[in-house]
Amino acid sequence: MRLPNRCFWFACVIAFCLSAQITNAASAGTPAHLTQESLRAILARQMQAWQKQDFSIAAGDWLPDGKLLSPGGEVKVSEMQSVITDYARHFGNLHVTIDRAILSQDGKTATIVWDWDVTRMRDGKRGVTHDAIIVDFEGSKIKTWHEYFDLGN
Repeated sequence: MRLPNRCFWFACVIAFCLSAQITNAASAGTPAHLTQESLRAILARQMQAWQKQDFSIAAGDWLPDGKLLSPGGEVKVSEMQSVITDYARHFGNLHVTIDRAILSQDGKTATIVWDWDVTRMRDGKRGVTHDAIIVDFEGSKIKTWHEYFDLGN
């Protein structure tokens, strides 16, 4: 479950550049929708929802039509609890480490780099997945959560 270093850093560079473009495009007088502190709180709830297998912890952070997009497919907010439950059947002992979280100047986009350290239930093998994530906000709610990681391992 390791992303080759070259691919991981390439995804991080793309995510950072996209975040920088959005930041530079924002007008200086535009008030932020989110603060770095509120972003940290949202990320804590998202992690906790997966760790405790309870999407209700994080559901309030999402728009009703929000979507999670990843190499594994697209998940609507209405499907999140069943996806989390299914994930927990296959993986456990989830530990998430945030490497960085950058909020655009206008507060509409965040770029996150984090590691998911889990145990595969069928054989007890531990593995780490490195994620580069771009989150689009509408107001203070998540509209889209784009995850980039390697499915190969």
